[in-house]
Amino acid sequence: VAPKSIPDRTAGAVLYQSECAPCHGLTGKGDGPAGLTLDPRPIAFTDAARAGERSLFALYQAVTQGVAGTGMKPFPQLTDEQRWGLAFMVGQLAYDDENASSGERLWKRNAPLRRQLSSLDAIARTSESDLRASLSPGEAHAAMAFLRVRPEAVLVAASSGDSLDLARQLIDKSRAAYAAGD
Repeated sequence: VAPKSIPDRTAGAVLYQSECAPCHGLTGKGDGPAGLTLDPRPIAFTDAARAGERSLFALYQAVTQGVAGTGMKPFPQLTDEQRWGLAFMVGQLAYDDENASSGERLWKRNAPLRRQLSSLDAIARTSESDLRASLSPGEAHAAMAFLRVRPEAVLVAASSGDSLDLARQLIDKSRAAYAAGD
């Protein structure tokens, strides 16, 4: 459910232009020439409300399996790394540089957030709406913008002193799961 390494968003952008832009448009607004005749029309990746409900894993699944009842076909010819690169690239289209800058500042000062999103797996499975349980809507939007643009930030956090805090947190979760018979 997560990439094995930091996705190559540059390669994802190249793939997007050849494989996705004909339907979803050059900038992800859902206005590509091939998509104009589709029913339903292709989604706009730039739609912030819709992006807030979507995880990167959901985008990866759509690229991998397609979406039934739509023109979205699966792309089995792409490697796992290429599909993750596309998911991360497409997942950042609803966010701008200002959002990412705000998210970076939040990331640096918010240790609980760094613990919550401490791996590529956590970033891939978490949507902006999931983050709203512990952050304000604006903070959730900014944090997701930053992590979708700079997923390597989790590696930096893991190599800092936060890793011991993360280990303690995971041990506590493991103990609670064991106590609950899970």
